[in-house]
Amino acid sequence: MLNIISLVGGIIAIVTFGAYLASWILYAPRPSLRVGGEQSGSPIPVALSGRVYFAVSAESNHRVELLEVWVSFNPDEVDLFKTSSVERRGLVGDTFPHALYFPEKRIVTRGNWQGNFFDYEAKQNEFKVKFIASTEIETTELPFLINVIPPRKVRIEKIVRFKAVNDFTPTIQSSGLLLRPKEQLHLEGRQSQEAVYAATSEGTTTLKVFEITKEGK
Repeated sequence: MLNIISLVGGIIAIVTFGAYLASWILYAPRPSLRVGGEQSGSPIPVALSGRVYFAVSAESNHRVELLEVWVSFNPDEVDLFKTSSVERRGLVGDTFPHALYFPEKRIVTRGNWQGNFFDYEAKQNEFKVKFIASTEIETTELPFLINVIPPRKVRIEKIVRFKAVNDFTPTIQSSGLLLRPKEQLHLEGRQSQEAVYAATSEGTTTLKVFEITKEGK
């Protein structure tokens, strides 16, 4: 009897461990973050004040839930509180003591980016901004047995350096948010009410634009 109980317990342990490994390897969110102007090098050249777009995605073919996004900064270097319609947070004991908080949950997948932006006013010639995004696989994506393991939360952090330049004239190619062929950018809420600019690095391309209203049209 004890041998049977031990055998059953061993099988359960093996199945649970296998489900854990599958959840860890096959269903990892693998978030990624992209900032407008990165293609111009680091630090990213910007005007003394303006707007920077950024976007979060996931290197996964499964639906990934974007749980929250933080953009933290040092107010001695730059003021991001110019951004409207976002939550302001204070961070204790952090190099970046203040933050913008984007709490809305969104779904992203490989090649699909969720866009946001912040407005800024530079206080120094160079400043840093820290981006944080938390993600997890949507529970409906997890198959039987693997769904007994709580979805793995994965956080990405990225510190980006900017250089404020007098009389800087940004262009779409130098300061815009880069999108590669077959990628999509989603803007929702407050962000969708602002202008979005796009250009190709060379030649022309076809751009499909969808507008979804409250009624789903």
